[in-house]
Amino acid sequence: MVSASENPTQALSKTIGKYCKAYQIRDLSTFEQWPQVIDILKHQSSERPPQFIPETVVYLQENYVVTVSIFKERDIIFDQVTPEWQTFCRDVLGFQVPKF
Repeated sequence: MVSASENPTQALSKTIGKYCKAYQIRDLSTFEQWPQVIDILKHQSSERPPQFIPETVVYLQENYVVTVSIFKERDIIFDQVTPEWQTFCRDVLGFQVPKF
């Protein structure tokens, strides 16, 4: 909820990061520590959680956390950010946050 001191644009900027990239779960699941069962770790949406299949599109955020939508801190499905995960994202997925 937006407080009286915030405008909607300010509120959105708190939840949308500077960069994210869409991937299918099939691509992320080649990481050896990817969970076999995907659960939403932080379900904050009023919508029903999606059914995850290999073709489901999810978002790799600038902080290497994976979410169901473009919102950086909502509906997180993977937050085990390790050096191995970062290397996988960079070397296998070609993920790189642009310099703004």
